[in-house]
Amino acid sequence: MKRCCILLLAAMSAFAVQAQDIDARASLMGSEMNDFDSFINDADREFTSFLRNPWKQFDAAPPVEARVKPEPPKPPVYDGTGDGKPVEINVSVKPEPMPRLEPEGVSLDDMGEPDRVGDVQSQPSVVSRKPGSTVSLSLFGVEVSVDNRLKGKCRLRSLDPDGVADAYEELSRTDFAPLLADMSAARTAMHLNDWGMVVLVRKVAKAFCEDHNTEVVMSQFLLNQLGLSARMARRADNGRMMLFVATGCQVYGKPYTTRDGINYYDLDDNAACRFFMFDGDYGDKVRPVSMSLKQIPRLVSGYKTCTRSNSKGDISVTVNVNESLMQYYASMPQCDYRIYTTAATDSVTSKALLKALSAAIEGMEEAEAANRLIDFVQTAFHYATDEEQFGYEKPFFMEETFFYPSCDCEDRAVLYSFLVRNLLGLDVVLLDYPEHIATAVAFHGDVRGDYVMYKGRRYTVCDPTYIGASIGTCMPQFRNVEAKVM
Repeated sequence: MKRCCILLLAAMSAFAVQAQDIDARASLMGSEMNDFDSFINDADREFTSFLRNPWKQFDAAPPVEARVKPEPPKPPVYDGTGDGKPVEINVSVKPEPMPRLEPEGVSLDDMGEPDRVGDVQSQPSVVSRKPGSTVSLSLFGVEVSVDNRLKGKCRLRSLDPDGVADAYEELSRTDFAPLLADMSAARTAMHLNDWGMVVLVRKVAKAFCEDHNTEVVMSQFLLNQLGLSARMARRADNGRMMLFVATGCQVYGKPYTTRDGINYYDLDDNAACRFFMFDGDYGDKVRPVSMSLKQIPRLVSGYKTCTRSNSKGDISVTVNVNESLMQYYASMPQCDYRIYTTAATDSVTSKALLKALSAAIEGMEEAEAANRLIDFVQTAFHYATDEEQFGYEKPFFMEETFFYPSCDCEDRAVLYSFLVRNLLGLDVVLLDYPEHIATAVAFHGDVRGDYVMYKGRRYTVCDPTYIGASIGTCMPQFRNVEAKVM
């Protein structure tokens, strides 16, 4: 695996101004440092006062499971029978159709040649720094160097409110601005979303602290400075510190607590517990962590070459998948399906995929092309449930469908919707049944088959897991079952 070294100076505020609130804060260095310190001190002084008040007892809500009933153990095979009469599937929860998202940096009108491995991953700048002034961390295969002035600065004399407040207050009095600038520059250089920053914060805290409890306090402090919402807590049974992180979307499989209408998730555990938590937050200076991927993280690593061919053998697609990006995806908790369907894609993978399949459907009408694409998705990938492959529910981002040996119904639905949106330019929705996920496509022409209605438009059922079934064919057991439209 290739590695690239990012040695980042606090003075690199030119990078920092590009990455939301933390970047604006970290750029206020030099002649504006006094104003920056004053701002931080005022905010942290108020937060510390919240910590000193008695912490209240709460019970975490148990994890919400995305799928209450198990998925089909095997993909059903279409036997060619049926009454031939199209049916309208009853639906509920009707959001806007998913947008057509082009792969990052790709114009579908001029796709050109697929990117070669290494073309889009240039080496970041390397800047010298005084020896011993930084700590190097490995973040998804990238070596990141950050200022080490906070190393060993978080000390807990006790776990009562005053002890935690004292530790937090001590951190707020340190010279932490260079560390924030380094983290901000890493964010810009690596194209990290909010989740990437949460991972970076936890790695910094682990490197700088001697135990788990101080890691939680430092993580809370750094997330506050980065403008990301989190709340510390203390377990009632063993006194161990906890960190609940607010997210901008539904997170599944993790216990949570709701404060002021916002869900805060315990991302370290899977079981709910009783805990004590302070009353207060960093106010309007923080916001929930966005799990959306509007751009792909810039990670330099090895690539895995993956080939998938349909059962007829007339379509074969070979793509390269960034292994560090797979680590990044694997680190994320299970989120709402829209996070996966609207995510940007790695152009190394997506350009090769779209170019190969564009050639396979060249000159075809919409319906014929959609059938060609659904045959590829139905038969080119081995089926296995998430429970079989991972032991837990794990929806895939588009690239993961090629990376892992097997995929299930929602993964095929995400891939097919990506192909239809980007190759045919059509609106797609996901149909979420109690035990299954399929897609429905809004064709421009009159396409016969099972369908759902949304805002007066007809969306034809297209099931990438119903092997051999053409577009417009719903699995028999779901023809009279209400589906949720996503």
